[in-house]
Order: sequence, then C-alpha cells, then structure tokens
Amino acid sequence: PMEPTEPAERDPEEAQRAVGNAAFANGDYGAAVKAYTVCLGLKRDNCVALSNRAMAYLKLKEYHNAEADASAALAIDPRHVKSLRRRAAAR
Repeated sequence: PMEPTEPAERDPEEAQRAVGNAAFANGDYGAAVKAYTVCLGLKRDNCVALSNRAMAYLKLKEYHNAEADASAALAIDPRHVKSLRRRAAAR
C-alpha cells in the first residue's frame, strides 16, 4: 500500500510545506516560517506557501512581514481569499 507521505517525498517543495504545516499545527510558528521560506526557495511563486507564512507571521505578531507575504500571494492570485483575510488582519 502507498504511504500518504509518498507524493511529498517526490516533491521537495510539497514536503517542506508539509513540515511547515506540522510545525504550525504544533504551535511552533518560528519553525513554520523557516519551512515555508525553504519551500519558497524551491518554488518562488507559491501562493499557498506565501499565505501560510503570512499566517505564521501573524501568530508571531510580525505584522509587517505578514502583510508583505499576503500581498505577494495576492500578486500571484488576486482572488486568494485566505491571503485577503491575512493581509487585512496584518493591517
């Protein structure tokens, strides 16, 4: 049987996003930011990774960084509702 993590192992960007999501779920927002940053190094125009990092920055009360990431995500996908909400929260 296939392991649920198998696709992520084939895609390093997806694997890093999964690491970030797990860190975020555990309340380790600093580790989440680092994982999403690595993820963005692998795939620069990643709307979801930018939006996820924006949320982690919000949790860290780094509102300027959160707003910048949400705005960058919206430059890629202007209709990304989570990014709109996160930018509004950062402001």
